[in-house]
Amino acid sequence: MAEVIIQIIAPELLLGLTDAGLVLSPEINFKLHPRVVASLSQLTMAAQSKGFSLRVASGYRSFSRQLLIWNEKANGVRPVLNKNGEPIDMAVLDDKEKIFSILHWSALPG
Repeated sequence: MAEVIIQIIAPELLLGLTDAGLVLSPEINFKLHPRVVASLSQLTMAAQSKGFSLRVASGYRSFSRQLLIWNEKANGVRPVLNKNGEPIDMAVLDDKEKIFSILHWSALPG
């Protein structure tokens, strides 16, 4: 039977209010939880051995950074894209549709 490990993570880290406890992974230049670094390194090397260049497209963001991205999308400063990566005309959507359109690619802050 597999061992279950339960780790308590500080709410501040979960909400993006601090990056304390995260480490910078030099291979991908992103901050990660320390328990992920070795596995991601192995995955990166395995991908390279098969001719792939594995890259992280999006990683940890602080609450304030994610809030900025969310607000810029909601206010039309940044484009909101559909599942095919094409811009959506937010002017024709109601508030609920706007929220779910943003949520397709962007998490809520925190």
